[in-house]
Amino acid sequence: ASADGIAQYVVEAVLGNGAFGKVYKVRPAVGDGAALAVKSVKPSLPDERKAQLHVQLAEEAAICFAIGRHAHLVSVHRVLPTPKGLLIVMDLVDGPDLREHAGKTFKGVLYLGGRAEANKRVNYLVAQLYKGLAHLHDRAVLHMDLKPDNLMVGAGDRLLITDYGLAGECDRRDFDPWTKKKL
Repeated sequence: ASADGIAQYVVEAVLGNGAFGKVYKVRPAVGDGAALAVKSVKPSLPDERKAQLHVQLAEEAAICFAIGRHAHLVSVHRVLPTPKGLLIVMDLVDGPDLREHAGKTFKGVLYLGGRAEANKRVNYLVAQLYKGLAHLHDRAVLHMDLKPDNLMVGAGDRLLITDYGLAGECDRRDFDPWTKKKL
């Protein structure tokens, strides 16, 4: 089966089903390529709302292409126009978001092994978050929706920032706003 008639991908699972769209886990139909995620807009929405969401998806993809690839950012591979609208093909993170990783009562995987081990893991995740944000900010992009749900934790506690739906470009400065020194 393929999502919205896109024959080059085979849908393996629905990863998320929100009010406005779905995220699928897919694999290339030919070859043994890596699993990817495909974000789509629900076709059952009113036409005007679908059009708005397709514009938002296109803007999100444009931001992703502008920021380029980075070890701690989910990257977009392709944008596919279909008769039903746009699909965004992006990295698949095989793991939970940070909220789930921490656990509802702070008893999740993040906190296993005692305080010292948990502190090492938290420090490691924060360092990765900083590297991802520094990459965005170096390209004059602000995420604008940073929260545990948009921070995915993959194998080996690899953190990836995702969901650039509210991200936007900002003015690039040649000087530090606090010290006024040239950068």
